[in-house]
Amino acid sequence: MSDKPAAYQLGMYISVFFIIVFGIFTYGSFSYNRDLIRKNAENSAITTSTRIIGSVNEKIVTIQEITNNLSHQIPHLYRFEQLSGLLGNIVDRYEYITSISIMVKKTVERNNGLFITDKNEGEPYFSRIYGRDCVCAGMNKVLAPMLEAGIPGWSDPYLCPRDSDLMVLYFLPFTHQLSDDPGMMEGYVACEISLDFMNKLILQTKIGQEGFAFLISAKGTFITHPMKELVLNRNLYALPPAVFKGEKEELDRFMNEDFGSITVYPDLLKHAPALAYHMKMPYTGWVLATTIPYRELNKDLYWLLIRMSIILVLVITAIFATIFYITSRIMKPLSRVAQEIHSFSTDYAEKEGQIRNEAEALSNSLKRLQKTYEKFRVNEAESQIKSERYAQELLIASEIQKSIIPPEGNWELNDKGVSVYSVFRPANMVSGDLYDFFMVDDKNMLITIGDVSGSGVPAALFMGVAHTFIKSFSVGNSPGIIAKKANRVLCRNNHNQFFITLFLAILNIEEGTMRFCNAGHTPAYVLRKSGKIEILDKPHGLPLGLYPERNYDESVIHMKPGDKLVLYTDGITDQTNQEGNRFGEEHLRNIIRIHKNDMPEELAQKLLRHVDHFRGNGPDIDDLSLMIVKYDFAGKADDVSLTG
Repeated sequence: MSDKPAAYQLGMYISVFFIIVFGIFTYGSFSYNRDLIRKNAENSAITTSTRIIGSVNEKIVTIQEITNNLSHQIPHLYRFEQLSGLLGNIVDRYEYITSISIMVKKTVERNNGLFITDKNEGEPYFSRIYGRDCVCAGMNKVLAPMLEAGIPGWSDPYLCPRDSDLMVLYFLPFTHQLSDDPGMMEGYVACEISLDFMNKLILQTKIGQEGFAFLISAKGTFITHPMKELVLNRNLYALPPAVFKGEKEELDRFMNEDFGSITVYPDLLKHAPALAYHMKMPYTGWVLATTIPYRELNKDLYWLLIRMSIILVLVITAIFATIFYITSRIMKPLSRVAQEIHSFSTDYAEKEGQIRNEAEALSNSLKRLQKTYEKFRVNEAESQIKSERYAQELLIASEIQKSIIPPEGNWELNDKGVSVYSVFRPANMVSGDLYDFFMVDDKNMLITIGDVSGSGVPAALFMGVAHTFIKSFSVGNSPGIIAKKANRVLCRNNHNQFFITLFLAILNIEEGTMRFCNAGHTPAYVLRKSGKIEILDKPHGLPLGLYPERNYDESVIHMKPGDKLVLYTDGITDQTNQEGNRFGEEHLRNIIRIHKNDMPEELAQKLLRHVDHFRGNGPDIDDLSLMIVKYDFAGKADDVSLTG
């Protein structure tokens, strides 16, 4: 479009701008109305689902009350032989009850039996059966595990071969101590309800023009549906791809949450997209799903979009015509001036044969690009040299940093009863992590670990400075005083606002007393020889380097022979896997607890293997340091309480 007149270009740009603005407005209006319609649809679905659930629950509660009352009246009804009449009246009165079964067993006299009232061609039919469990094989199949468990509740749906109806029953075991007859009476009451009746009850409720509702069992099986071939033959967790295109987590929420909605593509709607709203039913754990097609929900919205599109076309046409007319009148004088300047700046010999030649313009541009590329190539070579020099300097910095802190591996303090295993794994060439351990005097050992904010060379330099100050203030001072003094000097001229989280402890090897201070660092763990883990998570102050005039508290813990102190930086707990989940403190504690009897090196290596396995193919997101200190001094005190 660069060879078009300026008036045309300006008109096009302004028109495109108005199209974008109006398009954004249209889309926002469309989205708002769509969400509003969906919200109204969900509210309508809630109302409809509540009404349906109320009707179904009325039957469910009635069944449970009848079963409970019968279980309490069994001794009386059995003794006076009134079971047949009562059961017949109940089955005759409630059309959705297909049968009631009562199994009675007595421990004194052999007068056992199964009493069944069933509907035979619509009329109650009573029978007393000896030597059988039930007249219906389908009922037998679901009763068997319920009898074994002996827990009242609703069964899984089953197809009764007696009349090919879909059934579900409520099972209630009973036990009675007989007052007039020595011995016990026990058995169960099973009340059978027709799910076909429930399906008809649900289908009586009209849901828009094409909507429908159905029941899903607690295991995800369709137990009612307008398409009868899907009943017991389709499960929510095994929906065909043509019916559900979302993630499994959506189906889990569908079954476990009390209410909500997802998008489905039902067979009954010929796989048209639809909103499925679910609501969990009490007592049974079933889920009622109410489905409404989006085309029905969005019918009015589509008409609104068509009207807005027509208005958009008319408005844009009017704007383009108006702008083009105005800009043409404004730009004509400017075009004449540009032509005169061009004629004035060009030789007469060139004017005669001059044409608007894009190829010539492109050739000139290519020549300028070649000159620019040569300049870029020279600059790139210089940058490569600088980059190699920087990498060499970074390697030297890494070696210097590693010389500041103890090398990773096993360390034992001779005749002190203390062994240490340390790990130092920077994410890059240099690290902001810090750890150290050394004897302050003949009895006291300083143990510290820290993590500098930021990364790269600046963080590594700040770490080196912090390490120097901590070591210089270690003689004769407690952990809180060392932290306070180091913080004060680190705050001086700290224009870049670096800070360091720090755990610092001084262990009296002869007494087993360890005083410690935690300045914003991750919690430390004391793994007792018994396997108990104590979490040293009490904060004693902010990280060092933020506020100069800060005091740092301390706490005291007593170590016993065989105890281990586990210190680490957040490179372990903040490590994520490919799904974005954190490794976390709880995972770390579980691994420590499982391998509580391992030596420090074995425990550290197993922990690192767990971290690497958890990370998978992902990168190390942060520097990682780990230090495990085992205390084995024989003269340690027995008090293991935590103070401070």
